[in-house]
Formats: sequence, structure tokens, C-alpha cells
Amino acid sequence: MQSKNSKLKLLSALMIFFYTTGCSTQKLSNEDMNTAVGASIGGVLGSVVSNDNIIMTLLGTGIGAYIGNNFGKDMDHNEKEE
Repeated sequence: MQSKNSKLKLLSALMIFFYTTGCSTQKLSNEDMNTAVGASIGGVLGSVVSNDNIIMTLLGTGIGAYIGNNFGKDMDHNEKEE
């Protein structure tokens, strides 16, 4: 049963991510896109690793968003230098 729940969570996270980013009228910056990707991946990983512990899911989401945001800032900065 755990495998089915994990797959459902991953599918739900991917659907939410593509729905929210796909509805944007402007091209997202690398910072925004990577924040969303990091939060999605971090949330799913936090949930799967901790067997649905809400605190770990939120912590994974926050850490993933933070890492994705910083990575995106670096990408945006490098594009401006070119």
C-alpha cells in the first residue's frame, strides 16, 4: 500500500507543479522555476522518507524551495553576466 500512496503523492505533486507553472502568462525566471521544482521534489521526498510525517514533509518542502531558489538566483545572475 505504501508504494501506491507514494506514487499517488508524486503524481499529485507533478500535476500541481505543471498546472501552476503552465498557467503563467510570463516566462518564469530561473529563480521562480527552480523554487517551485525544489519545493515539489523536497515535499515528496520528505513525505516518502518519513512515512507521511507532516513535519518532515513541510521541512522537505522548505529545504527544497530554499535550495532551488538559491540555485535559480545563481543561474539568473550568470545569464545577466553573459
